[in-house]
Amino acid sequence: SEARIDGRDTRIDVTIAQPASVAIYNEQEEPMDVTLPAGGFHLDALAIDGRLTVPPGLPEVKTTDNEQRATGAVGGGGPTVTLRSSRGNITIRGKG
Repeated sequence: SEARIDGRDTRIDVTIAQPASVAIYNEQEEPMDVTLPAGGFHLDALAIDGRLTVPPGLPEVKTTDNEQRATGAVGGGGPTVTLRSSRGNITIRGKG
């Protein structure tokens, strides 16, 4: 089902079991680690003043000024997985 996670000064480590509309937001310097689901979804990830790391096979990271972003359909598309971090790193792990 749908989920929204908001963190502040919190380490976030999430495994998404199946494609669903998921939004994860985090502020400050704590890292966010996300394992993506198998199956189709749309990735929308943005790290502001932080680093975004994605495994091969996912949309490439594009850097502009102080932002790193990866967006696009994965496995044919589907629900959107939104990841946002302000001043923290996002590490995306391969599909679960």
